[in-house]
Amino acid sequence: MSHPCAGFVLFNESSEVAVVSTPKGWYSFPKGKREGKGNKRESLLEAAYRETYEETGMTKEEIELIPELTLAE
Repeated sequence: MSHPCAGFVLFNESSEVAVVSTPKGWYSFPKGKREGKGNKRESLLEAAYRETYEETGMTKEEIELIPELTLAE
């Protein structure tokens, strides 16, 4: 069974990229697995917002999506 991850590549107006440190000392973009099951499972976009908030504190209102770079489910 596959467990797709969801997240964002975050960068600011100066093109600096945000990464988070993992417990093993690796660096990664904020991401994680979707929560829920069946028809209560969150979408990849919902999961990306939640994971980003959990790992960085950035809210949905602080994130501007670039439609040309957004991947569909």
